[in-house]
Amino acid sequence: MTDDPGNRLLATLDSEDFMWLESQLERVDLPKGKVLVEEGEVLRDTYLFGGGTLLGSGALRH
Repeated sequence: MTDDPGNRLLATLDSEDFMWLESQLERVDLPKGKVLVEEGEVLRDTYLFGGGTLLGSGALRH
């Protein structure tokens, strides 16, 4: 990840918070049309789009 996360939500974080969160994120390449969660399933991961890239994270712990 770069200093410009390509995501307006992430861009609002101060540097310290962004650096912590960045260490928890993982770039994920998904094919077009990929279903992230089926109806009725428990959402276990967080997905953020950043500059055309999907950033995925499991449960975040601070």
